[in-house]
Amino acid sequence: MSFAPLTAEQLQLVLAAYRQRLHPRVLKDCEANSNMLAGWLQAKDKAITADSLIAATSALKDSLVWDVSPTKRPSELAQTTEAAKKNRTDQSGIASQVGVVDGAVKKFDDEQEAQALRDCEGIVKSHRSYPHSKTYDERAQLQAEFDRLIAQKVKPSAMKVTLLQKQKGFPA
Repeated sequence: MSFAPLTAEQLQLVLAAYRQRLHPRVLKDCEANSNMLAGWLQAKDKAITADSLIAATSALKDSLVWDVSPTKRPSELAQTTEAAKKNRTDQSGIASQVGVVDGAVKKFDDEQEAQALRDCEGIVKSHRSYPHSKTYDERAQLQAEFDRLIAQKVKPSAMKVTLLQKQKGFPA
């Protein structure tokens, strides 16, 4: 279908009506937008009217370049809000799973530290060397080191390493 060309005055009136209906959204005045809208109108065999331009804009809204982007309709906002609430719920589910994993890791670490503390006590109590007088002196040194580390609130795994190093440092 062939349409009569619009005069400059008629085109200005159509564009003014189009911009008024598009308000508060504002399309960027660029060649890309003009080409897309003209291509859509030509493909659909539509005349240049405010209605046809609005239809083209609706169809191409994601492809067009905007100065002031289109706002969502109240129904779309409601859907977005519901989706956000669902996401928040999903996130809290993930957060609780992360909490469970963190709790399990902490429990494992606590068990490892408790075992290391028992090992430290065992190192101090079971230290032996020859002669026995030397054993008592070395055991007293290990106990003093153990007490010092506990007072400093050093992690038991680090205490165990320190006590083993001290124990290996005793002359044979």
